[in-house]
Amino acid sequence: MPYTYEDLPEHLVDAVNDITERLRVAKEMDYSPQMEAEAEAAYDEAAAINFPQLMVIAAMIRFASEFERSEYRAGVASYVRLLKLNRQYADYLEEGIDTTVHTLVIFTISAMLQLPEASLAQLTGLIDQLERAHRDTGASLGPIYICRAQVAAERGDLPELRDWHERWQSAERGELLDPEFEARLNVEFYGQLDPARELEYIDTVAWQFEDSAAYTGVERAMALQRLGRADEALAQAHEMLAAFSPEELAETADISYLLRVLEPDRAAALELMAAYPEVFADGGANSDANDLFTLASGARLLLADPATAAEGAALRERAFEYAAAYDARNGTAYHSDRLRTEWFEDS
Repeated sequence: MPYTYEDLPEHLVDAVNDITERLRVAKEMDYSPQMEAEAEAAYDEAAAINFPQLMVIAAMIRFASEFERSEYRAGVASYVRLLKLNRQYADYLEEGIDTTVHTLVIFTISAMLQLPEASLAQLTGLIDQLERAHRDTGASLGPIYICRAQVAAERGDLPELRDWHERWQSAERGELLDPEFEARLNVEFYGQLDPARELEYIDTVAWQFEDSAAYTGVERAMALQRLGRADEALAQAHEMLAAFSPEELAETADISYLLRVLEPDRAAALELMAAYPEVFADGGANSDANDLFTLASGARLLLADPATAAEGAALRERAFEYAAAYDARNGTAYHSDRLRTEWFEDS
């Protein structure tokens, strides 16, 4: 039978303490395959003694690392496991665990949206399932509204995005959504809805979160660009290059935006491109679908020079292939239309 801390047999106390220590060490690691391996080893040990609480914690640690490393397929699989554990062992988990698991749907939907093979039916089905769970437990529906806003944003459905964003803003705040995470979501949604509002929000709210400085700074540069303030945008982009390494920028910032803003400084833009061979080499052969706009920005730079135009054309073709895959999943032409109107309007 499953055990909890209240009914733990004496002969399992040392094992539980050892697993708890292993999880503590894993949580202090950088997000990495090693962190995931440690979490999985702890999971196996907890499963061997039938201790669900530690099984769930181990699965959460692995999920967090996979998501942060953009290992989206693995992360989605880990979340499915978390849902199963939460259902199977509901009577043996500490209070609040179910709310935590349900709130993590935000990250799972974000991951699924990066995978063209994740169908719209799967996305909406998961959100519907978690909405029922939130309603059953009386938890805030804020995370559900965020998920629906994410799907609307992915499909380019601005009225739906605005509606779900407004519902989220007026919903009761969940315990797990920290202000920095909320700020990044608002920047993302305002960026699609209203660049002027995005810039105002960045300058009045989002700038205070230092850990998101790379993300926020690049978003600010693109907002300025969209508002026709190209000189300020370029200055902002240069600030980002001076403050962060290419590796740091790639972790959180949108490189496609940074390359677009840097186009007047071709040398700096090409130098930044060169820092990401895994995206641009061999016509983007080793890129992922979610690199599509980064590929498009690189293509623009290369197409502008006859000496590299053939390479640029290959990147452009790859970007349109990825866009078509997303559009087929989403039932819209949003990604392809964006490429045509925002990236390759002159081609």
